[in-house]
Amino acid sequence: MMTNTPRSGEGHDGLGALSIREVVESALEQEDIMPVVRLVFDAPPTQALPSGHEDASDEEEDEGDDEDDAGGLALNGRLRKRGAKGRDRGSRAAAVVAMLQQVSEEQVQEIAQVCRSHTDEIAGSMQELEGMQAAVEELREQVGEAQGGLQASGEGLLKILDMLQEASRVLAAIRKSRKALELAIRLLQMTAAAGHFLQENRLYKSFRLLQRVRDTLPESSANDESKSGPALSSARGSLTRTMSAKGAAELAAPTPEHSSGRPQLGNLQKVLLERVDMLTKALEQKAITDFNDWLVSVRAEAQVVGMRVLCRAAAERAREEAAARQRRALLAQLPAAAEAGRAPAVPAASEGGGASEALWLDPKANPAAAEILANPPPDSGSEVLGSINMTLLLRCVQVHECLGKLQGFQESYQRNRRLQLNSDLAPPANFSEGYRPFVAQLAGFFIIEDRVQRRCHALCAGAQADAGWETAVAVLKTVLNIAFDTTTSAGAMLRMKDFVLLVCSALGNCGYHVVPVQEILMSGRAKYQELLCTALAAQLAAQVAQPTSPAALALWAQVSPLLPAEVPDEGTAAAMRALGLPLTLSGEEPPASAFAAPFSGVVPFLLRLFRSFVEDCVAYLTGLVSSAEVLPVVRQQRDKMLSRVAIGALQASLDALSMRDLGRAMQAVTDAWALGAAMPALDDFTHVRARGGEMRERVGNRSPRKEQRGAFQVSGPSTSSGAASLQAQWAGLQEAAERVVVRVLAGQSSSFLSQARAAAWLPELPPKAAAGASPYINEILDFLTDSLNLGARMLPREPYCAVARAAITFLGDAIMDLLAEDAIPAYNMYALQQLSKDVAKLKAFAEACNVPDMAEGLAEPEQFCRLMTTNTLEELVDAKQRSEHYSAINFRRLCSILTKYREIGDKASYTGSHSVLRSKQPESILKRKQVDKVMKVMKNLPVSD
Repeated sequence: MMTNTPRSGEGHDGLGALSIREVVESALEQEDIMPVVRLVFDAPPTQALPSGHEDASDEEEDEGDDEDDAGGLALNGRLRKRGAKGRDRGSRAAAVVAMLQQVSEEQVQEIAQVCRSHTDEIAGSMQELEGMQAAVEELREQVGEAQGGLQASGEGLLKILDMLQEASRVLAAIRKSRKALELAIRLLQMTAAAGHFLQENRLYKSFRLLQRVRDTLPESSANDESKSGPALSSARGSLTRTMSAKGAAELAAPTPEHSSGRPQLGNLQKVLLERVDMLTKALEQKAITDFNDWLVSVRAEAQVVGMRVLCRAAAERAREEAAARQRRALLAQLPAAAEAGRAPAVPAASEGGGASEALWLDPKANPAAAEILANPPPDSGSEVLGSINMTLLLRCVQVHECLGKLQGFQESYQRNRRLQLNSDLAPPANFSEGYRPFVAQLAGFFIIEDRVQRRCHALCAGAQADAGWETAVAVLKTVLNIAFDTTTSAGAMLRMKDFVLLVCSALGNCGYHVVPVQEILMSGRAKYQELLCTALAAQLAAQVAQPTSPAALALWAQVSPLLPAEVPDEGTAAAMRALGLPLTLSGEEPPASAFAAPFSGVVPFLLRLFRSFVEDCVAYLTGLVSSAEVLPVVRQQRDKMLSRVAIGALQASLDALSMRDLGRAMQAVTDAWALGAAMPALDDFTHVRARGGEMRERVGNRSPRKEQRGAFQVSGPSTSSGAASLQAQWAGLQEAAERVVVRVLAGQSSSFLSQARAAAWLPELPPKAAAGASPYINEILDFLTDSLNLGARMLPREPYCAVARAAITFLGDAIMDLLAEDAIPAYNMYALQQLSKDVAKLKAFAEACNVPDMAEGLAEPEQFCRLMTTNTLEELVDAKQRSEHYSAINFRRLCSILTKYREIGDKASYTGSHSVLRSKQPESILKRKQVDKVMKVMKNLPVSD
């Protein structure tokens, strides 16, 4: 409590007795003691309040004076005790207590004064109260008399009320029985309708009606079927039954039948329940029958479903390839369109037309898919499941779910489908012949499983479906491995792979894990490659050894005349050019009319075989590896085939050539050259095929001559590992063919040169100036002229030059070997002079052939003859002269030849068959002593010289 400035009578603490009195009076008026409590306890401990008296003795005297006052003794005693405690707490509490005592005394005095002034009024009020009590007694007597009369009249009314109550109960029972009968009739009608729906296979409606019947039946009757319904028994009650207090209580409390709001059916309850149970069992049996029918239908239609899905997968592949062809066509138009400043023309197929184009597949690359598109299964354009009625299964699932038996039905479904799968997984006896129905049946099975899982996931859980698929994959892997190991046809293996790959595509779209099956197909690549090489080797052998018809292409080892490749028209020329073959040997533009190509007809046949091999390899790899991986794999397989099969077969054909057939040998060289020249085009073809494109004839401003010259370019380095060895083997094949030609030329030339053994090697007279070359040399020259003329017509320029140089080199070595042979025991200068003429004529022939370095093959006999005939043999002693002018001479062979040299007129060199005329050697001719001197030096030369 806050105070202002001190008033008169206030102590030094600032709070006076007047303020305390105001607080106390206010608390008494408001009946709130809290201001007084705050006054006592909110003051600081050191603050003291004025007590309102001079000292404590005065306070005690005042208290003693007031002890005799009425009603104040107890209060004063308490105030004294509180004052004692207040003094212990402080002067403030004492002051408050004193003020409370003072106010209390004043109030007591006022009460006493009021009582003395109202004594008469209180006495009057007591008299009035006694009069009112007498009136109340009189009224009570009147009420008792009225209550007795009312009780007497109420007994009659109570009897009437009891009779009315009994009649009301009977009427309620009748009404309830009527309602029960109506309910029973309605429930019977509902059960009849449920049976009708059951006959019409409307199982769900039938179940719903039965469920409504079961839900409509009263619960009490349903729980106790043997108990009679109160609705029927209450009608038999007595109408004279009186109403008791207990009966009134029963009427007041609601019975179960009233609380449920449903009439009780009594004995009809059992009949209805039996009928509902019977219909429910029939409903379940009907659902199971539908499920069995569905199992039979899916078993019968699974193969058709599989073929229908495979047809869609083939159509999808065809559309993808059509889109790829369209993209390639647009890309081909981009450069020209960019130059012309216009957009490339979009083919009509991109606008929805060309459906036949979109559904076309190359039967060579997609044999199974193309066959399926050509002969689609029935109703291939309809829904995948076709005639399979999924409603039967879904209705059965719904019924079992409503009956709360879905888990049991799920186990039954999985068990039956597992049995069907085990039956489908039994492979045919000849899998290579009967794999289509087997694989299509499996595909149809899992397509149906996928549809079931999509439409009813709870029935076919993913784990069970995956387990079945894993089992099927294991069986497929086994039978495919066996089929790949036993098959003998690459075409059959490709069709099998393509068919299984279609299955993988169809099932992969449904979410099945088909990678293990694709891995099995990929592992069969080696066997497929082996079968392709075997088939190609058989075709090569057939063409090499035994042509099948008069028009068949003859290879080089045939006895019949070799047939050149005829080019009757421009279309054939374009086809040859597309193969990368040179149409002429010189690179000139071929004539417009029909002409014969320089190579034989077997060359384009071989190139088509090679391209067919590439296409077969690409066809098998397509769909198994990515497009980026196809090219290196196909190149590797192609190079391996060419090196091991093709080149090997051609080399064997070369080895079987007759040494007398020069034309065939030359044709072999040209064919090998043409095959090597076609390798860049084959590599381009491989690249395009591996990328999924088609080879097209080059267009633009390139002339046919430039196209022809392009065929002479060597194939660029391939990215495959065997490319370098492949190029070397093609070059080796051509060189082997050239060696065969040289062997033929050498063999024929050797037969002519053998006549020189019978010639006069110790003539007594010098050769005549008018005399030409020796007869055998003329025969050799005639043969070489004819042969090289034939080579100029049949051989390319580079092989022709190589063959010509090799033939002349052989003659040079043969002449020197002839001099070193024992068949010529001795010779003189006149014979060497004739030999010099022969060598000079051969050299002139070589120079006239216009073949670079051809005459170098005669360098050794030409240098030998010059040394001997010009008497310059001693120049061999000088190492410088020997290395600069006579490097072509084989000095060891020269020593052997020089030992046979004889001087003219040497009698030891002549036999009795010679003429009696003895010639004397001229002085200018080389002497034997000179020869011996040179031989002595030559024998001491190092081996390197």
